Amino acid sequence: MKTLDNKTWFTDYENHVRKAVHFRALKGISYEIDFGYNFDFIQVSKSEKLQYNRTEKSVMLHIRDVPYPYAADTHKELWDCGYQIEGCFKDKNQGIRHIRTVLNNVIPIIYNYFLRIKTYDEMINEIDRRIALDNPIYYMMWPDQKYIKIWLTAKNGEKDKAFQLLKEYPYLSEESKNIIMIKLKSL
Repeated sequence: MKTLDNKTWFTDYENHVRKAVHFRALKGISYEIDFGYNFDFIQVSKSEKLQYNRTEKSVMLHIRDVPYPYAADTHKELWDCGYQIEGCFKDKNQGIRHIRTVLNNVIPIIYNYFLRIKTYDEMINEIDRRIALDNPIYYMMWPDQKYIKIWLTAKNGEKDKAFQLLKEYPYLSEESKNIIMIKLKSL
């Protein structure tokens, strides 16, 4: 994997998709490890313009996940020892042990995620699964997963369905929807 600012690691694009892992700063002095996919055909709104995230300096997790939903189900006894990296320890060795514990907990989750979710159909199903959960972890993510689903559906060859999803999407103006509609037609 390549790295961006030692916080984001990513692969090269393969069939318009690249895998990425990102250390995200939380409030205080801890970091969360996010992982997911970046697409070269999805445009997101930045400063009232649609922008791609194609370059190595603009890697974005369009589909982003966190270890909690997986860890909470399978490793409840490990929850206290960490799925977040703490940034401050009085003892350097304690900090190193903590980081190793977190990485040992999270790396298998990331690995299994990428093994389980590979195709556009699987990605769309994963988004649908998350929406059905109605879990705050997922509906607080940006970009909105329903928005990403519109693009994936169009890229997957179901343009009429993507147009319908766009029409029903509540967070865009009609003008923005018309612009996106043109972009989706070209996929």
